[in-house]
Amino acid sequence: MPGFRFSVTTAIQPESNIAGESVPALVAKVYNNCVIEFAKLGMHVLTFLFFVGLAGSSVVVVISFVEDLAELLGD
Repeated sequence: MPGFRFSVTTAIQPESNIAGESVPALVAKVYNNCVIEFAKLGMHVLTFLFFVGLAGSSVVVVISFVEDLAELLGD
């Protein structure tokens, strides 16, 4: 047939999917997504705990200030 060329330029590899990515690469993507989501959850938990600790420390400072002021001015 004139004008028609048939050539195979890409071969399907045994460990590849339709998108052409290897199976280990896809597993790495899924694993990395899980790890990233777990890290984000940990980040939010630690941020919450930081602000709870900050509020608790502020309460301790205020109570200490009131007690020290009462002691300074005399009972």
